[in-house]
Amino acid sequence: MKIHNILSAAAIVGCFSMAAHADTWSALDLGTFGGPTAQALAINAIGQVVGTSGLLGSFENHAFITGANGVGMTDLNSLVLLGGGDYFTYARAVNDLGQIVAESFMGHSYLLSVSAVPEPETYAMMLVGLGLMGTVVRRRSAEQA
Repeated sequence: MKIHNILSAAAIVGCFSMAAHADTWSALDLGTFGGPTAQALAINAIGQVVGTSGLLGSFENHAFITGANGVGMTDLNSLVLLGGGDYFTYARAVNDLGQIVAESFMGHSYLLSVSAVPEPETYAMMLVGLGLMGTVVRRRSAEQA
């Protein structure tokens, strides 16, 4: 296992491959974007992980960031559009402010300041709230009629 970055002594990120040695690890599988491989390259104090992942049916790698505690991989290319055929391939570092050092396919380096990536639970709560608001509006409309 290659260790890329250490957060205090509590969290380590990297990529895992089978080895001939016996080790004890507690691992969180971040998944991939459908391709065969992904690499976690850095982690910050709230557990946001950045790295690279292969795409399904492609030889392309795309940079990713997770939410807090490594939950939910998000393609950086869905958050920031480079254009001109260029795209983010690797996210190399992330600090405690959520700023990301990323590389593009065309060899450029970027410092990104991406606003917080919503957790899936946030979307669910928002949909429930919107549903309740719709119910209240319908009841008030029915009472006034």
